[in-house]
Amino acid sequence: MAQIGFSTGAMHVGYIPLEERIKIFKAAGANAVELSFGTLCAFKEFNISEGLLETLSGYELVTIHAPWQGIRYDRNSTAIIKRLKEICAQQKIYGIVVHAGTVDDYSILAESGLPFLIENMDSMARFGRLPKDFEKLRKEYDLGFVLDLQHAYANDNTMQLAGEFIDVMGDRLMELHASGQTECETHALLHKADNGNVIMGMLRANVPIILEGKVYGVVSAVEEEINLVKKLLNV
Repeated sequence: MAQIGFSTGAMHVGYIPLEERIKIFKAAGANAVELSFGTLCAFKEFNISEGLLETLSGYELVTIHAPWQGIRYDRNSTAIIKRLKEICAQQKIYGIVVHAGTVDDYSILAESGLPFLIENMDSMARFGRLPKDFEKLRKEYDLGFVLDLQHAYANDNTMQLAGEFIDVMGDRLMELHASGQTECETHALLHKADNGNVIMGMLRANVPIILEGKVYGVVSAVEEEINLVKKLLNV
């Protein structure tokens, strides 16, 4: 069965605690979830309670999006890697997503024993925007990959680049991030995005899909988004 769910960072509906977000996604039909931590501070404050473990047990797949704001992954990242190991000892984690543009030393990720997944970058980044960058990583390090379709679109709206990424990532493509864009939003819900059909045309049922379109105003948009993707993939 296809694994489809939301990133916890996608919900912008007032203040909703993390566990409640995860319950909302599950009630809307998600069987996958990504625990997203934009900042190191948010990550350090995260604690797994018995209640959260019970809530997560209802999911087939749980991933983590490691911090990306104001952080560099290098030999000084031992504390965050130690904390990630502690979390993985408590909860089965399918993958740990890291933006390619935040990594200075890939060897520390590859040597950690953790399931790190490197994500391609948008047009603002110097490294990680192009398939050749991931071809280099694939040759040098035993790491998995995440294809962010909106990031690929930002670099090439024909999506030829996205197809090249899929070819280069090959069997190490472990997850897809799916969102679109509008005049006002660079990570919009697919059913509201101007380029939603283009992005959805790249989705595959055999690769876990994490939806990253921002949810504003009403949580019913979560169910609408999940149902749209399920209908598209006929699952």
